[in-house]
Parts: sequence; C-alpha cells; structure tokens
Amino acid sequence: SSHYSAIALSGSMSPEAITILVATANGAGEYKKIIGITQAGILLSSVCMIMVGIIYWAAPQLLIGVDIAANSNLPLTQLATRMLMLCAVYQILDSIRIIISGVLRGMGDSQYPMWISSIAFWIIGLPIGYGLAFGLHWQGTGLWYGLIIAAIFSILLQYYRLKQKF
Repeated sequence: SSHYSAIALSGSMSPEAITILVATANGAGEYKKIIGITQAGILLSSVCMIMVGIIYWAAPQLLIGVDIAANSNLPLTQLATRMLMLCAVYQILDSIRIIISGVLRGMGDSQYPMWISSIAFWIIGLPIGYGLAFGLHWQGTGLWYGLIIAAIFSILLQYYRLKQKF
C-alpha cells in the first residue's frame, strides 16, 4: 500500500515521516491506515536498530578497537563491551518509543508523549539509573539500565494512550 512506500522513500523509519503520514491519514479519517503506518514504522525502525545492535553484540571489539587497543586495557574493554550491549537494547526500545510518540503527535496528541517521556526519563529512569550506578556501584551500566527502564515505561504508557485512540 502507498503508506508503506512513503515510509520507505522517506528514510525508512523517520519519525517525522511517520508523524506526517499519520497526520494526513488522521485528517482524512482513515484510522485503519494509521494502524498500518504505525506497524510499518515500528517494524522498519526496529529492524534497522536490531541490525545495528547485532553489530554491537557480535563485534564489540571491532568498534571498541577504534579508540582502545583491546589488549591494552582489559577492564575498560570489558566495560565498553557491556555498555555497547546495553546500548543495543536501549536503541531498539527507544526507536519504538519515538515512533509511537510520532504517531500520537500525528493524531494531534503532542502533550501526552512529552509529559510521559519527561516523567519516564527524569522521574523514573534517572533516579533508578543513579541508584544502580552509585548505590549498587554498577557505574555506567547502572545508568544504561535506568535508561532502558525509562524507555520501557514510556513505551507502555504511550502504547496504552494509542490504544485508547482506537
């Protein structure tokens, strides 16, 4: 269908393209089309992020080796590897969060995604990440876990809001 082509032509997973396509469909009262656009956006965005995540998981030494010789500082290399793995998980979740936010904005609901993201990251994710990083001494990986938890919280609440719209 044409909305899948428009998403593909507009940069695969561009949140702006999703927002514009949803706004157009919403204005025309084509609510089933919005569901298709949302699914296509989440699928394409997730596939892209999974592909990058696979590189993070499968070849972290290659990426880390750009800055550090892997054998020269083993503790730093191990920490960077753990962080890349957490980053891979986070970027998949965040891409879904951003697409759902774009869909909601396209449907004229811009305040909700803003407030949910603010609450998720500043009130939930940051304190959890801080507690894990400094309270449990997980350091930087604790902050990544806080970000992951915030992204999951944000996705769940925004998805709930999206379901209410249909």
